[in-house]
Amino acid sequence: MRSDNKALGAVSDALGLGAAKVDTAYTAMANAIDVVGEIKAKIVAATENGVDKKKVQEEIDQLQDQLVSIAQSASFSGETGLLPKTAP
Repeated sequence: MRSDNKALGAVSDALGLGAAKVDTAYTAMANAIDVVGEIKAKIVAATENGVDKKKVQEEIDQLQDQLVSIAQSASFSGETGLLPKTAP
């Protein structure tokens, strides 16, 4: 009976850890989706007449850097983020 309780405890711990990892990834993905939406808005704005396309591209570049940062910083218990640190 004790061994069953220990086994169930280990399974419960593993499930909790897995759920925490999924929560971390979900949060990172939600943030990334928001940034991609901003990039989309910038691209649409760039199609208008009289818009400084160079400035819009600079803003898009910053948003792309933000996406990389989100992916790299999404970590749990010391495990690496969604992208390796060597990503451009």
